[in-house]
This record gives sequence, C-alpha cells and structure tokens, in this order.
Amino acid sequence: MQQDLDALQSTREEEDVDPIDEDLLRTAIFHQLSYTDKAILGALAQLDDGIGIVTLFKDDPAYSSLQIIDPQSRDAICDLAFNPKSDLASLEQHKLVTIRHPNVYKITDFGRKVASLSEAE
Repeated sequence: MQQDLDALQSTREEEDVDPIDEDLLRTAIFHQLSYTDKAILGALAQLDDGIGIVTLFKDDPAYSSLQIIDPQSRDAICDLAFNPKSDLASLEQHKLVTIRHPNVYKITDFGRKVASLSEAE
C-alpha cells in the first residue's frame, strides 16, 4: 500500500514546473502575429457572435479583393490580402479562430482575449 501512495506523490520535477501563465501566453502570441493577423482577429472580435465570412468582393470589374463580411448585417468588416489563407491558418494554429465552413471563421474566447491586447497598444 505504501508503494501505491508513493507512486501517487508528485516528483520533484513535477513540483518545479510552473503552470502556464495565460496572460504571458496571450502576450507572446499577440507579438508573433502579423499586422494582417491582428486586423482579422480584431475584425472578428467586433462581431457579437464572432463569426465572419471570407468572400470575394468585386466593386470594379478590373479589381477584386477579399473581405470578411458580418453575416447578420452583410457589412464588410475587414479587407484582406488577396490570399489570406496563411494568415487564417496561423490564427487557427494558435487556437484564436475556428473554421466552421471553408469560408466561415469564428473567433474563440482565447482569440477575443488576444484581440483585446490591440486595444491596449
């Protein structure tokens, strides 16, 4: 029985490891993000439900761009570079957004916290 109790005791190495400080993690991720990443994250954070649709916008037949659209109001909330997939992949990798459909993105609670650091700058 003593061996079982000893096995359940934390080791010295486990005791030396500090839990991850979420504020520090948010700040570190925020400073790794590109300008475009921050713009996308900030745009999604503005929306009540945090859901945005990435769509092709063609105002002029010779020029088209991508935008994030608020599905409720149908207003453009952010203009994007022509191929934002790498930026969106970066945000997804850091668990700041989730993909709901190939062109529908939702900001996570953690993403909202990271986006709030833009306001503090």
